[in-house]
Amino acid sequence: MISTMFEVPIINLKIDNWQHKKEKLIEVLRLVNSTINQQGTIYTDYFSDQQQYSYIKNIEDIFSDEISTICTLLKQPMYVNNCWFEVAKLNNYHGIHNHGSVGYSAVCYMQYKKELHSSIRLVSPFYNFLTGDCIDYSPEISEGSLICFPSAVLHYTEPNLSDVDRIVVSFNLRAK
Repeated sequence: MISTMFEVPIINLKIDNWQHKKEKLIEVLRLVNSTINQQGTIYTDYFSDQQQYSYIKNIEDIFSDEISTICTLLKQPMYVNNCWFEVAKLNNYHGIHNHGSVGYSAVCYMQYKKELHSSIRLVSPFYNFLTGDCIDYSPEISEGSLICFPSAVLHYTEPNLSDVDRIVVSFNLRAK
């Protein structure tokens, strides 16, 4: 008999009423656009002093249905403890990182073209037990997808090889 000792969940949602929610997200992005600066190989407002908590309520309101679904699936009430936008221009990428050992992280693809962009790469906390190779996973996504995964999971993006920006809004969820 074989069974599973550990598993790493990922939630992949297609956002309902996407066009309306995208318009709301664009409104928020316009408000914070001046705080989006190049940080290494990516443009983001994550490190902005003004960013901290300034639009969490907007994100919670826009994604209230999706956050509710995530909480139901995880059987845990959660709240958004921070959020940020990220813009990948030509040749931009986000190097490997995680969001700490506690909670879940979510990424919504606001501007994403399958034929031009690649999705996030998530790195397994376990190596291949037979070869020792690193294992990674790229979820099937499209514009209007929201993925949610444990914050401790290492992840990265590959360089954007297109003149069309890849834009995401991300947020971290913590248990209430």
